[in-house]
Amino acid sequence: MQGDMKNSTKTLMDNSTFDGKLTVDFDGAAWKGDLDVVSGTATIGLKNESLWTGFAKGTGDVNIDATSRWNVTKDSMLGTLALDAGGVVSLAGTAKTLTMNKLAGNGGGTFVMDLHYNGNDVDAYRNGATNSDFLIAKEGNGNTYKVDLTADSSVDGMVVGSKLYFATTGANSSIFKVNDAVQLKSYKSIYDKSLVVKKETDSTGSAYDGHDNWFLTAAGAPGPSINPNGTNPGTAYATALSIWRDEDTLLKRLGELRYNPEKQGVWARLVNKRLERDGEHSFSGNYKGLQVGWDKEKVTTNNGNWYYGAAIDHIWGDSTYSAGIGNQKATAVSFYGTNLRDSGHYVDIVARIGKILSEYDSSYTDHGSFGNWGTTVSAEYGRKQMMNEDWSIETQGQLTYSYLWGDDYTTRNGAKVHQDNADSLVGRLGFVVSREYDSPANKPHRVYFKASLMHDFLGGTTSQITDGSKSFTGQDKRRDTWVVVGLGTDIRFADNRQFYFDVERTFGADIQTKYRFNTGLRVAF
Repeated sequence: MQGDMKNSTKTLMDNSTFDGKLTVDFDGAAWKGDLDVVSGTATIGLKNESLWTGFAKGTGDVNIDATSRWNVTKDSMLGTLALDAGGVVSLAGTAKTLTMNKLAGNGGGTFVMDLHYNGNDVDAYRNGATNSDFLIAKEGNGNTYKVDLTADSSVDGMVVGSKLYFATTGANSSIFKVNDAVQLKSYKSIYDKSLVVKKETDSTGSAYDGHDNWFLTAAGAPGPSINPNGTNPGTAYATALSIWRDEDTLLKRLGELRYNPEKQGVWARLVNKRLERDGEHSFSGNYKGLQVGWDKEKVTTNNGNWYYGAAIDHIWGDSTYSAGIGNQKATAVSFYGTNLRDSGHYVDIVARIGKILSEYDSSYTDHGSFGNWGTTVSAEYGRKQMMNEDWSIETQGQLTYSYLWGDDYTTRNGAKVHQDNADSLVGRLGFVVSREYDSPANKPHRVYFKASLMHDFLGGTTSQITDGSKSFTGQDKRRDTWVVVGLGTDIRFADNRQFYFDVERTFGADIQTKYRFNTGLRVAF
């Protein structure tokens, strides 16, 4: 029987025995079943992201294109395996050996293998005595293939000079790149191990005498490389500082306070922002905040009007890291004193203290949680001047110092993390240009454009992660300069209620604020 079968939607669940001539092409299909060639010939083709899960027995041929994959479920034998560059054959799981007469294809693909070091005897690996996957190809066409190790692989006991054999091929027929680094992912550690590919000529006197034996060895391998279990603790701490270091201002907190000059008031606001960062400590996330407060006015004869108040806020959000996820939540109390003068000058002083809690999960399955007490002190000065009856400009300067106390904790996998204390000092120079509306007289309102130049003089975090005898220190330096621009409005209603809203984003920042929406309501009485 000879013909083509194409199916892009169904999954075939049969075990097929072929005793004639058969050609089957899977085009964007998934096949679960086994190929058993009793006699005659059979050719299986996988293309356009096709997936075959099963084993092969006999002399059938298999062609795998650059987008397709074969998950081998038990020891298999083939006539010819044509594996194109990008194609994958995985022996992960119960399969241990794959034997073929010829290894071919266009460019050479990837073999995913469970490899376990158990001495330096190639016959033990080749005969399946070591529980380590092994490839045998008597012929080839000179392609170069790649080996990827699964998470279940183990190289415990390997020292310089150890050899973990994984393939035997005909002399100079198929090539695994000599000196190519192969990484072993260590899901329970903070470092991945690296080995290199070598080959030697078989001299065992067996049927494979003169063939090429391929093995992994530590000799000449690069040093261990830090993995997500080691980098995520530092990234999560840097994210916590980014969230705590909130460049708040009087305008964002209370709106245009001059519109609501009664003796005392209560207020509330909602914040919704998105932060993104590239590079070593990359993260992105949406964070929301709710703050409520109360203040009372004190009138002085020569020093303007002071507003003394307190507030409590809560922030929460989820973060995505380059190799993991996390979440943060923080609760803090603030105390502030704001001085407004008839000349347009103002001063705003704020002190804030609270705690931010963080959790993260790495793509290597480790988990960590920690908490940081923090404080922030801010001093802002500005002056509002009317340019004419309708337009005003307000120049501003501000310094904000933020501090986080580090935490010590142990991850789920047993790595110990120590955080140094972290701080940040952000300077700001800015202005607000407003179109003022005074009619009706008891309902002043405005729309405005604002811009600020920001610079962080101190920002940075340091985390040390220790895993047994290995350690890694992650540092984040963020002495950055950036620009913030925004639009907003302030509206006073006749019943002493004031609504305020603004939106802003950053440009040129290391830690980018893609958007920040700030909406508030103050009721004076």
